[in-house]
This record gives sequence, structure tokens and C-alpha cells, in this order.
Amino acid sequence: SISHSGVGEYMAGARVGQYALFEGSPRGYSACAVNNDGTSSTPQYLSDPRGRCGATSLNGRAMFAGGAYTPSSPYTEYDTVDLFDENLTRTLGGKLSAARYDLNANVVGGYAVFSENSGTTSGPNVFDVFDDSYTLIFTGNLIEPRYNIKTIDAGDYIMFTGGGEAVWPYSSVQTVTYMDSALTQTVGEPMQLGRQDHGLASNSKYVVLAGGNWHNTSNAQYTNGVEAYLIG
Repeated sequence: SISHSGVGEYMAGARVGQYALFEGSPRGYSACAVNNDGTSSTPQYLSDPRGRCGATSLNGRAMFAGGAYTPSSPYTEYDTVDLFDENLTRTLGGKLSAARYDLNANVVGGYAVFSENSGTTSGPNVFDVFDDSYTLIFTGNLIEPRYNIKTIDAGDYIMFTGGGEAVWPYSSVQTVTYMDSALTQTVGEPMQLGRQDHGLASNSKYVVLAGGNWHNTSNAQYTNGVEAYLIG
């Protein structure tokens, strides 16, 4: 096992060069990098004290977008995008269209897409698109707004799965939507069971959803169900 004093809660992680890089904490600064031989080190921290970022890799750099500092009330939210190269040198990319946290982060068609995880009655889930020069080029709204969406890169698409309705009691939904490399969104075949907080992974053929909870009241019930979607 690998231990490191710089690890905190709600860190975001991305691969860059020979490193698995973890950054951020909603209570301040935290960082850890693990290289190919299993050695850990403390890289530069994010430029702001924040956690609950969205993180992905694009064009040879790791991107850490948004986040919040939660000891303050209300939370201090950020629109910052930090970039780390293969030597873990930190620079800044373009900013998000607005300060926000708890972002899903995906890559499709050479773009990094950071999408809000929590649509509300006051507005849908916003997504920001960055090109391979890390410039914000487009902002839009996800179709089928909902809360607690799980996302995954699935071949030529980003897949947005499940979640809860954007109003209390956030009842679980069966919704599946896709975004292609042209950033066009479509509604896919719904899940057999509405779920949120589920696991999501892929192999060379399928995207697989496992577990999670479902409810149509304020009381969650849990499932051991597994569903698979063919990629392509």
C-alpha cells in the first residue's frame, strides 16, 4: 500500500504523464502524486484552497476545474481551472463560465466537458466546453436536468446516467442521455431501474452500471442490480 500525508477528503484525480495526480480539499490545500514505481510525492497545490473539483486529462495535461472551500458559510465557490503538465508544473487555463463545484468531467471529440452534477428548480445542469488549448469555447445546458448524475466516457460519446429529480425528495430516475463529439445531446434507452449513487465502469464492449439506491419518497432503498449498455 501507499501512504501519503497530503491526502484529504473529496479530492479529484486525473492521469498526467507517469503520474496519478490527486488535488484539492474543501477544507484547504491537499495534493498527492503517485508515479509508475509507486512512489508518492507532494506536487504543487491548486491555486486556490478548494475541493470537490472536476478533473480530467486533455492534450497531455491534467485539468482541475471549479471547486469550493466549505468551512466558510456560505461556501466559497471557484471558477478557476488549474493545469498540470507531465512534470507536474502548474499553470492556469481559461475560467469556467461561473463559479461552481461538484462537477462531472469528461472528454469527447478532443474537448473537455465539465458539467454540473446538480440541476435545480431554478435552473438546469450547465456544462462548459474547453478546447485542447484549454480555452472555454462553449457553455450550454444538459437536456433532462437532474441531481446526482453519474457520467462516463463511452467511445465517441459521454454517457449521463441516472440521478434524481431536481426537486425534493430527489426521486431516482431512469434517464440516460448522450453527448457526441459535435456536442449534440440525445436521450437514450432508459435504465430498467431508476438509480443514483451507483457505480459506473466500462470495458471494451459495454458500459456497466452497478448498485446504487432508488426511491420515490424521502427514504432510499438500495439495489444490487447490474445493467449493461453496448458501446457504439
